[in-house]
Amino acid sequence: MTEMNEKVSHIDNPIGEEKTIPEQPAVKGKGWNDMGRSALVVSLLSLVLLAIFFFGLSRNLSGLTEEVKRLNSLRRDVEGIEARLVEVEKMPLKARNMIIDSELDSMAQRAAYLGGLVDPERGEKLSRAQELLREVQYGLEK
Repeated sequence: MTEMNEKVSHIDNPIGEEKTIPEQPAVKGKGWNDMGRSALVVSLLSLVLLAIFFFGLSRNLSGLTEEVKRLNSLRRDVEGIEARLVEVEKMPLKARNMIIDSELDSMAQRAAYLGGLVDPERGEKLSRAQELLREVQYGLEK
């Protein structure tokens, strides 16, 4: 049996060559401690930068929120001004109606005064005219 063992050669360890194992560096060497410290410093700096960016963005978003609130209040102001402008555009019509109403009222008062001065037949016609003037005046108020 020993002869058979001699004829078998292993691929990992050829005959006549000794297997050498390279030395592994020690894990607790000085170089590894320096790399660990530098990694710690880099991670702390990245956390500081992350905090700075977070607070910067937070402040920008709060400023943006204030701007949106100002724009909403400005929009309400513009809507109020537009409503007033519509009222101003209607103003000439209202002024004209007020003048007509005043004239109709004046005519009705004159008709009433003249109705008291003239004979009863003409006074009756003036009272009908006065009623018609008041109907026209009531129609304008609507």
